[in-house]
Amino acid sequence: MGRERWIGAVLAGALSALAVGIPTDVIDNPLFVRMTPVRWWDYAVLVAISGLTTLWARIPGPLITGGCRAPLASVFGALAVGCPVCNKLVVALLGMSGALAIWAPLQPLLGAGSVGLVVLAVLAKWRMLPRDSAVVGSCLSSNDSRLASTEDESQPSGSGR
Repeated sequence: MGRERWIGAVLAGALSALAVGIPTDVIDNPLFVRMTPVRWWDYAVLVAISGLTTLWARIPGPLITGGCRAPLASVFGALAVGCPVCNKLVVALLGMSGALAIWAPLQPLLGAGSVGLVVLAVLAKWRMLPRDSAVVGSCLSSNDSRLASTEDESQPSGSGR
């Protein structure tokens, strides 16, 4: 089961990278052309979103855990790494000079926000894991696991004591 889960997770991360990277031309392709060069942080945001999406998909549980944070993060990520003057909506609202003077400086913040959304989705899914899960247990140190078992023993058992 672990190997299949990893394969699915890597495919989800790759799909996320392609869905964000191809239309924004961060991943060079003949279908789209950027009017502005790719910035260094465009690559960082793309790698962070796809890597965190891989982790999110790998954590056991339903894919809807965490709400719509992970898919929404990819949409924000595409807006963040896209060419500011290639976005027709931005150009229609702000004009060409506004796209460069107003929208482009906001894009790194949008990129950080999109990465933050995927982190929140991963954390939400992680919290849904049962405390005795092998995934959680393998990440706890020996002190943490003793603490968790002590906390469990201190809880009333509901036997009416």
